[in-house]
Amino acid sequence: MIDNLINCDISLRFMEPNPFQIAIFIWVIGFIWQEFKQAFGSGIRVYLTAHSKSNIFSLIYIKSKL
Repeated sequence: MIDNLINCDISLRFMEPNPFQIAIFIWVIGFIWQEFKQAFGSGIRVYLTAHSKSNIFSLIYIKSKL
């Protein structure tokens, strides 16, 4: 059983991203960049305490995309 798993010949195929996937990737990176600028521009403590619910939801959203 283990020998079959070790000697398994699986070929991995790389799929190139289509333009829609590239656009979504750029949008997510932009969203993350905006949140970092906001957090470090005003300070982490201020960022987390001011409008805490919306910022927490933003952080959860970013975490779900990564």
